[in-house]
Amino acid sequence: GEQPAALQTFEEKIEVRRIWSARVGGSSERLRLGLAPATDGARIYAGSHEGQVAAFDAETGRRVWDVRTNLPLSAGPAYGNGVLAFGTSDGDLLVLDAENGEEIWRRAVGSEVLAPPAIANDILALRSVDGRLRGYSAIDGRELWSIEQTVPALTMRGNTAPVISGGAVVTGFDNGRLGSYELTTGDSIWEVVV
Repeated sequence: GEQPAALQTFEEKIEVRRIWSARVGGSSERLRLGLAPATDGARIYAGSHEGQVAAFDAETGRRVWDVRTNLPLSAGPAYGNGVLAFGTSDGDLLVLDAENGEEIWRRAVGSEVLAPPAIANDILALRSVDGRLRGYSAIDGRELWSIEQTVPALTMRGNTAPVISGGAVVTGFDNGRLGSYELTTGDSIWEVVV
C-alpha cells in the first residue's frame, strides 16, 4: 500500500490555553448520549446523565446556578428564547428557565430522546428514537405538530439533531429520508431519500 505523506512543519498562529474548567455530575457509565454544552454568549449551560444541570459564567467559569432534576438526561441542552431544553432516556422533554434553572414545564413524549432539541421563535423541535419529529410551544409545552417516519428493523442507536434555519426545521431519519418542514406548522417543504 501507499506510505503516508510526510508531516509538514508549520508555524503556530494561535496559542490555545485553558481559562477554566468545571464538572457537572459525577462519573457515569459510557453511554452514547447527546449531552453537550450550550451557550447564550454570557453563560454556558451543561447537564449530566445523573440529572444535574448547571450554568456557568462564560468568562470566569463561576457557577451561577446548579439544579438536580432527578431525571436521566440524555440530550441537550438546547438554548433559545430564555429557556433550556433537555430530552431524557425515559422519554421526557424538560424545559428550564435559563436565568435560574427552575422547571417551567415537563412533557412525556413516549420515546427515548438522544438528539439535542432545537429552539427558535418560541418553537421547540424534538427528534425522538421512535422516528418522530415534533414541534412544541417553548412557552407552555403544547404539541403543535408531528412528523412520523418508519423506523427500519435494524438501526444504530442515535438520532440526527434537528436544525432550525429561518422558518424551517431540517432533520434526517433512520429510514434514509432527509426533510425540511415549516417550523410553525410542520408542513413539508421538501423530502429526499439519501
